[in-house]
Amino acid sequence: MYAIYFADNWLFVKKAWTKVDGVPVDLPVGDKWDRMNGSGAIWEYADSKLNAETISMLKRFANTPSPTVRFEGDKSYEDFKPSEDRLISMRDVIAAYEAAMGIQIR
Repeated sequence: MYAIYFADNWLFVKKAWTKVDGVPVDLPVGDKWDRMNGSGAIWEYADSKLNAETISMLKRFANTPSPTVRFEGDKSYEDFKPSEDRLISMRDVIAAYEAAMGIQIR
């Protein structure tokens, strides 16, 4: 799983989380965030390997109406709402994975 915070000001992200079915869920990207900048923008990102539990959480997230990811930094936070196109892409990738693996993720 890959999470990225992209902006013009540093947040120094410590963690990212969301609510799935009304329950707060930390995004499983660990606590090592890499940081880069260029062309007047910054990005902070972290990633981790997917497992069945993570894919299940992502599937529920992609099907949540108007989900939000909160990036928490040293002194502040930023909320991110993925576009409907991005959510559709997530659902498509998960459906392709399910079809390729011959499984149904809940």
